[in-house]
Amino acid sequence: MQVDEALNTSEIEGEYLNRASVQSSIKRYFNIATDNRKASPAETGISELLADMYYSYEQPLSHDCLFRWHKMLTNGRRDLGAIGKYRTHLEPMQVVLGKYHEPTVHFEAPPSNIVRQEMDKFIK
Repeated sequence: MQVDEALNTSEIEGEYLNRASVQSSIKRYFNIATDNRKASPAETGISELLADMYYSYEQPLSHDCLFRWHKMLTNGRRDLGAIGKYRTHLEPMQVVLGKYHEPTVHFEAPPSNIVRQEMDKFIK
């Protein structure tokens, strides 16, 4: 189940992970005997996140916890500017689909300047 969760979560973002590598990585985080299969940073990061969620499920959700999970989830990424913190850019964050010259905005996130306040509400 954990392997499926890791694969499906990553697939939503267009990232396709190797099932056997993810399974091996998850087993390592749970101290279960496994092969020495090499896992990519993304496979290691999602495995670490799922293990952390399992081991810390009784802990209250916090900003620091979300930042820690974000760092795990983006393990190995060098193309992102804000890892382990809330975004601060002025441009709107949008989910856009369609042709380049005719994009369709499917969702626009709250502006960066109110993300912390919105996350405070979510965490409570």
